[in-house]
Amino acid sequence: MNTCGVRVKAKCLYTNGRLTQIRQFTRDSDDPDLWSLNLLDASGRATSKAYGNGMWLQSEFDPLTGLLTARRSGAGQSETNVQQLAYRWDEAGNLTARLDLNPGRTETLSTCSGEISIRLLRTNCRWARNRAISGRKERRSSGPYDPLG
Repeated sequence: MNTCGVRVKAKCLYTNGRLTQIRQFTRDSDDPDLWSLNLLDASGRATSKAYGNGMWLQSEFDPLTGLLTARRSGAGQSETNVQQLAYRWDEAGNLTARLDLNPGRTETLSTCSGEISIRLLRTNCRWARNRAISGRKERRSSGPYDPLG
């Protein structure tokens, strides 16, 4: 199916001044949701969102620092079949690691004083392939990150 050139009209719905839904505008009274905000935490951060394609996203924040600690997304009955991330921060609030829990990957980050950008120093990757006869095969790799690719 090619969707090039398809125009979509959307209407935005607000609750107490906050965007809570984006709906596809149709002439029907039952417009489909494209995006909706489901839940906020006590500090007003979005912790649960749903998308019109059946996907949803959940975020967890540290209640003291407000920093993102986990993010999960899924479709259907699974909570993590698309994405399952965990975040680690240092005491200054700099991101030090992002763990991709689905394939078992950890990205270690480092900040240099005076630099705004975060450099990815090393990525440890582990992924598994199912084998028909020998079962599960695990492969690991790690090495320095090349910012030029």
